[in-house]
Amino acid sequence: MTVTGERRLSLWKLAAVLVTAVAVNASDYSFLVPLQHVRIDTYRSIIAGHATAPRQHQILVPYLLDPPIRLLATVMPPDKALTRVYAAYHLAALALLVATLFLYLCVWFSPEQALVGALIVGSTIRIVLRPGEYWDLSSIPESSIFAPASLLEPAMIAVGLLLMRAGRHWLLAALIAIAAANSEAAALLPVLFVATRPLTRDRIATALGYVAIWVVVTLAVRLAVGGAVFPPEIGQALSENLRHVPSLAINLALFLGPVWLLIPIGWRRTPVFARRAMVTIPIYLLAVAAWGYWWDVRNLAPLYPILLPPALAALFPPRTVTAAQT
Repeated sequence: MTVTGERRLSLWKLAAVLVTAVAVNASDYSFLVPLQHVRIDTYRSIIAGHATAPRQHQILVPYLLDPPIRLLATVMPPDKALTRVYAAYHLAALALLVATLFLYLCVWFSPEQALVGALIVGSTIRIVLRPGEYWDLSSIPESSIFAPASLLEPAMIAVGLLLMRAGRHWLLAALIAIAAANSEAAALLPVLFVATRPLTRDRIATALGYVAIWVVVTLAVRLAVGGAVFPPEIGQALSENLRHVPSLAINLALFLGPVWLLIPIGWRRTPVFARRAMVTIPIYLLAVAAWGYWWDVRNLAPLYPILLPPALAALFPPRTVTAAQT
């Protein structure tokens, strides 16, 4: 299997580059953890059904990895089995992240150009994994030591955008259901569906169906595992956020580095579909501002597929596509 372009890029060569781009960070995030016991205890509390929000409701990854952890625990200590399985997951999830970004960018750019975008994320992902390293030397803040859901969020957004472009409505519905069991960031998918195409009666009906899927799965998870059904009050973390404004500035700067400057430069020649997706950024940021920790830039990771097309468009002319596929 190959990815075609000016040169043929074989799948194994592409995989070698993308896995290499994330392997060191995956290893560090798996084993150089200052409070490994917190990760272990949080995982076990989710499986037991008494974790604290929002981890309590982000059940997809812990539930999927629980069977292999139990199986591996028959031949090694349980804690070691857990860390080994999660190390494999971290590598796979980060590789999936850069791979889905690459595939999405290939819609408008050559494979070599799309690879540039994927490697930008591979080179800066450390700040997403370790957002506290620069202000209290904790490397990974306690609130983020166990956050496996966040590694899947940007990949799910990238796959969702590909499905939207292809008109694969049923597959998108399935993705929204799965993403809702993963984290609250799944709410961005119906919003992107509305934003990326002109609205018609059929599209409005479909969008309402997607919202209904997200609501049903989200409520079902909360009712099944217990805890607060509704999100915490707006601004609950405000005092903590205001204390770390300098950290927010540093982490935002490191999130994409000087590539931030390319986004407004490339906006005008960004393909229409990708430009429309950018309309959702203020909506998403308002949600993060209301309920998230601002300095924890892992909250911004779902925006990778939305921010990269204009950044690449500043460097390379996007490929011409038909009006129906822009």
